[in-house]
Amino acid sequence: MIGSEVAGRRVSPVNWDTEAAGKVAIGLLERLRPADGWLALLFLTANLCVVVLAVERADWAPTPNLVGILLLGMLTAFFLHRLPFWWFVAILPGLALGALTVIWQLSGFTFDGEPLGGVGALWNRLVLWVEAANESSINIDKVPFAFGLVSAAWLMGYLGAWVFLRHRNFWGVFALSGLGLFSNLTFLPPNTNFHLAIYLFTALLLVARIQAVRRQSHWDRRGIRYDEGLRSLTLSDSFFLSMAVLAVAFLLPAAGSWTAATNAYESLRRPLVGFEDDFNRLFAGLPARRDIGFRVWDDVMAFQGTISPATTHTLLVESAVPMYWKARTYDTYTGKGWISEHTEFRSPGYTPEFAVSAPPQSRVTATYAVTPLYSSPILFAGPRVDAVDRDVEIETPSMPLYDADLASADPFAGYPAALREAGVALAEKVRQVPLASESELAALLPPNFRISELDRDGSGHVISMTLEEALPNPPDTLAVRSRKGVFAAHDPYIVTSSVPAAEPDELRAAGEDYPVHILHRYTQLPEDLPGRIVGLAHEASVRGDTPYDKAVLIEQNLKRLPYSLKVDPPPFDADGVDHFLFVNRKGYSEYFASAMTVMLRTMGVPARVAVGYTTGDPTEVANVYVVNDSHSHAWVEVYFPGYAWIPFEPTPGAALPVVMMPGGGEAGEFTGPFLSGFDVTCLDEFVEECIDYAEPLPGDGGFGPGFGEGVASSAWLWVVVALGLAAGVVLIGWWAFRRYMFTAYDPAGVYARVRTLAALGGLTGRAPHTPYQFGVRLGRMLPIHRERIELIVESYVQARYGARTLSAERRGELADAWLNLRFPLLMASVGQRIYPRSVQ
Repeated sequence: MIGSEVAGRRVSPVNWDTEAAGKVAIGLLERLRPADGWLALLFLTANLCVVVLAVERADWAPTPNLVGILLLGMLTAFFLHRLPFWWFVAILPGLALGALTVIWQLSGFTFDGEPLGGVGALWNRLVLWVEAANESSINIDKVPFAFGLVSAAWLMGYLGAWVFLRHRNFWGVFALSGLGLFSNLTFLPPNTNFHLAIYLFTALLLVARIQAVRRQSHWDRRGIRYDEGLRSLTLSDSFFLSMAVLAVAFLLPAAGSWTAATNAYESLRRPLVGFEDDFNRLFAGLPARRDIGFRVWDDVMAFQGTISPATTHTLLVESAVPMYWKARTYDTYTGKGWISEHTEFRSPGYTPEFAVSAPPQSRVTATYAVTPLYSSPILFAGPRVDAVDRDVEIETPSMPLYDADLASADPFAGYPAALREAGVALAEKVRQVPLASESELAALLPPNFRISELDRDGSGHVISMTLEEALPNPPDTLAVRSRKGVFAAHDPYIVTSSVPAAEPDELRAAGEDYPVHILHRYTQLPEDLPGRIVGLAHEASVRGDTPYDKAVLIEQNLKRLPYSLKVDPPPFDADGVDHFLFVNRKGYSEYFASAMTVMLRTMGVPARVAVGYTTGDPTEVANVYVVNDSHSHAWVEVYFPGYAWIPFEPTPGAALPVVMMPGGGEAGEFTGPFLSGFDVTCLDEFVEECIDYAEPLPGDGGFGPGFGEGVASSAWLWVVVALGLAAGVVLIGWWAFRRYMFTAYDPAGVYARVRTLAALGGLTGRAPHTPYQFGVRLGRMLPIHRERIELIVESYVQARYGARTLSAERRGELADAWLNLRFPLLMASVGQRIYPRSVQ
């Protein structure tokens, strides 16, 4: 017997009442039904999923299923949004569940083939990231970014559903999801705008559906009859209207050539440059997903993975002698990248207070013109800048100071030998003569040192001192920047540089009598530097008898490695140079320059990394070069006593310009006509027809067509987004004011506005009540305005139930009552939310 009929109802063999179960299910669905309906919730879910899918497709970092995490967040909000507490209390359990979910998902996840290792490992990786942020250091670990993505997916789902379900606010959802989507698309190639189309499509459907539901609900409350077919008609109309809007939007001509839009975009993003710099420093391990556009060299240069330089034009240079155009140098190696620190900015012509005249030998002078094709705070110039026809300031090393505790047997432990020997002698002198005079102690100092501070105890005994070392005059120029903020695009500046022209034999004979501050600053290495780097450096330079020979041998050995822009970033706990030399064994210029610099430092040879652009491509006009972003480059500068900094080029396929090579320059001065033969009208457009390009130089140049496209369209997108958001805020604010706060004469409209503002603070109560009961309740909350409330309620009852038409005088009284009540009622509702009190 499969089943039986009992009292007209079908009963299953296990006594399962299907009809009753169906009624229960329908009742449950009706009870759980969102205020704006299940279909609106479905559109909301689709809208949020589009954002998360776009992030997943970008593949910034390995993560668990972000869509699943988003849906978990939405499901949590669905069951918690009805909690009968203040919203800021009711929302807390979901946030706690979200934190547990994120930890659960990540602690056992596999990153780059290696399991993370549990909650403790996750915590340690996050702590290392926080330490890097606090210390302005570098972090190349993908785990913190993955943590951020997973957290953002949960929060987007939870908060988006919470705002929609509890507060019936869909604009807040769009603010969350739109920010995430556009931030993601900004760093992706333009062909990923498919997600934007789907996002806008679902958003339009959601708005249309909610407005239709709320309009029909309003008609139901007012007893207005309407055709039931309007429900399906509204949805179908919304679908086709959304399709039409998107078709028009995406078929419009691209705005990439609109200069005004691009300039507006640059103005909007300029305050965010500092944040971008920090982002690149703290998430250096993330891959580049679109063309860089313009390189920005800040105080940190982190090791990265795959990069995509663009063919965007950056500089136009006229020079009688081709050179590398340097932006800045880096001195401190961290294992994760390079940092420029312990510097200060001074006016040109600055002479250190304590200086030694030591003009470098064997130099030639070159004067040239540089036209930046984008606004940049940094001046691009040759090896050492002597003069600029602009208001600039130079970045130079800070005065080297050395503190010594003379109670120690080795007061300058960790410093170069010359300083350590002086420290031992000073400590011995103080032990023998505790009251030694400053002149007696100064006699024990190495040349070019003086006592800056001398500390004595209460008995006059010397206990500590600070030494100051003389800096060279002229000072070392690390970078040059505009005092006015930026060098404007298309505004040429004329620079005079001093270019080294020493012969190889001169450099071999330069010796190793380095200034202490040079040796201390530019042989710095982290304590945990892998030993095999030291071994490889000595192996590669074993035949070199002088620092110059060692530098040449290491340079030649590195050129044997393959050049590639597509590399894996170092693991979070690895040394970048070690990973390049022994694991990847390929890379781009930053890796080659870093490897040579570190290898030289292991042998006590001062070296540093320089960054900027290679010479560029020659044009039809003599001595005029066009420089693209793909010419961005890093090379090495090695210090030689008497000759200062000499450039070396370890990147395979690249070669220093002849004038910058040891022995390649000749005495004299190189000048030019400064763009006199160039068609200056081309500077505004800088189109292909203006210049006949030669083949790109080797090194970091010549990466083929296609790079850099879509940068201007991204600018247009951001301008539209910014203007749209601003206009949206204004329109929403104006709409809300007109709908809920504007002058009204209609009794039903005034009463509805009073009810809306009262509901904002929960003043309407949970139990149903008549208009008079509502008026009494509200009058107890606002006794000063009781008469106005009674007037509004009485007018509504007469018009709604008595079918009476109010006189013009009574309508005027009604409008005055509303105008005097609206703001006190709004403040009372807000106050009730913050500090509720019982209202009977």
